[in-house]
Amino acid sequence: MPGSSYTYTFTGLTPSGNYQFKITAVNLIGASLDSEVSYFQCAGIPDAPGSPAVEKTTETSISVAWNQPANDGGSPVSGYRLYMNEILADDVFHLVFDGSNFPATVSYTATGLVEGHYYRFKVTALNKNGESLPSAEARYLAADYPSAPSQPYLISSISTSVNFGWYAPEDNGGA
Repeated sequence: MPGSSYTYTFTGLTPSGNYQFKITAVNLIGASLDSEVSYFQCAGIPDAPGSPAVEKTTETSISVAWNQPANDGGSPVSGYRLYMNEILADDVFHLVFDGSNFPATVSYTATGLVEGHYYRFKVTALNKNGESLPSAEARYLAADYPSAPSQPYLISSISTSVNFGWYAPEDNGGA
């Protein structure tokens, strides 16, 4: 069983610098063997990524994409997490995409959504030091383009005007 736990903070190190540490215990008899080496990097968490922007919506899905953070905190971004909230359901954001080990993946399609409902999205960036603060929220409607209305038909006309009509689309796209 390990003994007591100790901590020490080195200061004045180079930002993004890589360091190795090992520990030696000393008592009245002498010094121990060195501990195994541990490697650490001076880095913080990344800045928040860009707010999710809509790429495409349908009546049951919303595709979003985001930009990587301006500052990775001194350690490469290792991935992203996307959170979503259905506005009518509650105020809780649920993890819908955990791309912790996929730093090149900067888009996601949420499926199985309810037509005509609004959804909020926010994304965080990850590096080996933790998770960033969330991006600004983005709000999108699960809907699609409406179908085309009918062809216009003539109701009446005179020499200087035309009165015509049309029928609404069969499908409003959910909005």
